Amino acid sequence: MARHPSDRHFLLLNFLLYMPRTMEELEEYFDVASRTIYRWIEDVYFLFDIVIKEKGGKYGLTEESIDLIKNNSLLNWMLNTISLSDTIKGKEKLRDRIVLEDIPSSNEHLGRLFKAMENNQWIDIEYIKYHDNPEREPKRYERIEPYCLKLFERRWYVICQTTEKNDENDTGMRTFSLDQISKLEVKSTTFELPANFDAKAYFDDVYGITTGMNGEFQTIEVKADAARANYLRELPLHHSQKETVFEKDYSIFTYELRPSIDFYQALLHHGAHLEILSPPNVREEFAKIVREMAEKYKRTTKKKE
Repeated sequence: MARHPSDRHFLLLNFLLYMPRTMEELEEYFDVASRTIYRWIEDVYFLFDIVIKEKGGKYGLTEESIDLIKNNSLLNWMLNTISLSDTIKGKEKLRDRIVLEDIPSSNEHLGRLFKAMENNQWIDIEYIKYHDNPEREPKRYERIEPYCLKLFERRWYVICQTTEKNDENDTGMRTFSLDQISKLEVKSTTFELPANFDAKAYFDDVYGITTGMNGEFQTIEVKADAARANYLRELPLHHSQKETVFEKDYSIFTYELRPSIDFYQALLHHGAHLEILSPPNVREEFAKIVREMAEKYKRTTKKKE
């Protein structure tokens, strides 16, 4: 019989992620017999290469398996999502007291993209660019190879290899926002995903999704006031974040990446609580954005006067 991931597999992993449990605890929590638990333990090893071992009468994940989960963004996301779904199940009385963010781009095209990626099938799309397209005319792209998907700030993006190249240095890689795709067709023709393509590595030295629009790789120093530093410690902006200076009133964090508009917008989200210290070119680029914003508000104030 073919094995497929189920909610119970993810719930078992989530239940054991932070604390080993006895078989009696597992039986009581899931309301199943021990033979079912043993079968699930075999399943998660077969499906995810995750090892659950018994030690001292308790069952828990090996250190290697815990690291595997924490470093696998999709598996981590699915664990959190299914755990939340299980937590709120049967609590209809709370439906008006739990507010979640909608992700519109997941409604129409996501399922077909999963299918296309699973089978390495070409797709054809019609895409509506937001810039320099006042008539919102869709542009057609054909024979697109969908390599990976990324969820970023309530939008799904698909990263693709296309036949379109603007110059000899252009690789043809493009990032499309799913909510800007007006039409998507999965073709029967297949492609071969490059053996050296690593989705995580593709975004490793950037923040966000604008990989093709960034500058050179740099070490960026950002000063944060004491209160905002707490937020950055709990939820780092980027995996390269390091706190290099800690003072009573402020901290300095460093980031190693190629800065882009996505990175600057993330810093703007924190307002005057953050300041780019170095390098000079990144500080000046950010200052330019701030000056342009300030000019718009000056013009508005003058009009009112």
